[in-house]
Amino acid sequence: MFEDNSKERLMEVMQRVNPTFKPRLNENLNIENVIPLKEYDFNSIERQVEFQNLINFIGEPNGYKNYLHTTDSIENAKAICQNGLIYDQFEKTTDYVYDSSSIIYMLGIRKAYGNYTVIIQIKPNDVKNLNTINQISTDEDGDEIYTLPPEYIKGYYDRTIKKIYPNPLFRK
Repeated sequence: MFEDNSKERLMEVMQRVNPTFKPRLNENLNIENVIPLKEYDFNSIERQVEFQNLINFIGEPNGYKNYLHTTDSIENAKAICQNGLIYDQFEKTTDYVYDSSSIIYMLGIRKAYGNYTVIIQIKPNDVKNLNTINQISTDEDGDEIYTLPPEYIKGYYDRTIKKIYPNPLFRK
């Protein structure tokens, strides 16, 4: 735990977790009498070793943006690799990761969602124009549902046995 519960420290932690985080101006955060935040150790050697094969599999960005999607069953992970990721809002079902610290952090906070992490890699221009690469359909309520094709799914990671399953349909 860290002792400094200042507004500045809170903003620093929030921006580290989400680089696009911007505090609302003139927002009066009352941080008196709050429970101290538990500091998350991004650089723990144990964490680096635990997830090193996943970090290596994702690799350096090299012209791609990397996203993670966590699911609770191996069947879901396999289906996403074969059929693509079905979603209604991409930003709500995936987590953008940009380095080993963000990968480790997202695996930690998403653990409750399941033991299977799907790795998605998309070129930045395609991210800006997701509608051009997605298949669009509607659900029973008439709402649009999007499917990110399987060629953007690099594979999935089974955290129970620490094994990577590459997707043969992924195109690099």
